Amino acid sequence: MHSLFPKLFSPIKLGSLEIKNRIGGSCTTTGGADINGYITEECLYSYAARCEG
Repeated sequence: MHSLFPKLFSPIKLGSLEIKNRIGGSCTTTGGADINGYITEECLYSYAARCEG
């Protein structure tokens, strides 16, 4: 997989913020944002559950 997507697992810098890889997710794609685009508690719980495995 690394040879097909060499930059996917490499760090990227966004302004002064450095992210360790280029994999991300948005709460808007999971339906976890409110009408104004802010993250909801349900989305936070969903991400917390993903982190726990």
